[in-house]
Amino acid sequence: MKNNKIKYIILCIMIMNLFVSGYELEFKKSFSELSDINRGVVNSSRLNVRSGPSTMYPRIEVLYQGDIVNIKRAASESWLEITLPPIKGYIFSEFIDIKDTKENLVFYFDTSEVFTDYSMDTKETFGIVNGNSVNIRLKPLEDAARVAIVNKKVRLKILEKEGDWYKISFLSKRTAYVYSRYISKLKKSKIRMDFTPIFKDPENQDSLIRHLPANMEALIFDRKEGFFKVYIETYNITGWVPEESIIQ
Repeated sequence: MKNNKIKYIILCIMIMNLFVSGYELEFKKSFSELSDINRGVVNSSRLNVRSGPSTMYPRIEVLYQGDIVNIKRAASESWLEITLPPIKGYIFSEFIDIKDTKENLVFYFDTSEVFTDYSMDTKETFGIVNGNSVNIRLKPLEDAARVAIVNKKVRLKILEKEGDWYKISFLSKRTAYVYSRYISKLKKSKIRMDFTPIFKDPENQDSLIRHLPANMEALIFDRKEGFFKVYIETYNITGWVPEESIIQ
């Protein structure tokens, strides 16, 4: 009986390790590793260091305001991987000030997933990157420090235009700049009809995500053979809807 309990506990631990490994792997598929290590200073009175890039991971250390850490890479939009010898862990990026270096920490966004706060406020403007390896800079100058490199179809929230540059919302509500030539503005619209289907794949009718009600707000960012690709903020989903179901 005792042996069975021990075997059960070991099995549970193995399953949990597989889950955590798979969870972290998903981030590595979307975000590139960084080659340079930068330094950051904790700006919060207390900051938890976790074993993975999410609050679901256990706390392994606690940092305090003024503590200095080595930043290895961006594990996601909101989490940084750090080294604090002898440990390696993850911290929430909002509570770290990146120290001035020759070039600031560069985040490689290789994913088209949303990485900024979306709402349907009519005063807000969004854009989509129309080129690859586009630099996002700390200031609206060509020789300003890079803070990110983004690829085609990454979506950004535009705050305002300054000359030939867009000021954008970036990484936990920080701001940065991107040359306007590389950004195409997105269009806001609404769903025309009740029970409008939204699909993961416009060519696969079995990929239905759900049905949408009329007048639901949608953000259009792509078009393909009779379908619009939209972001639905209400349900936090992205998919394809028939073009006749969109009010243009």
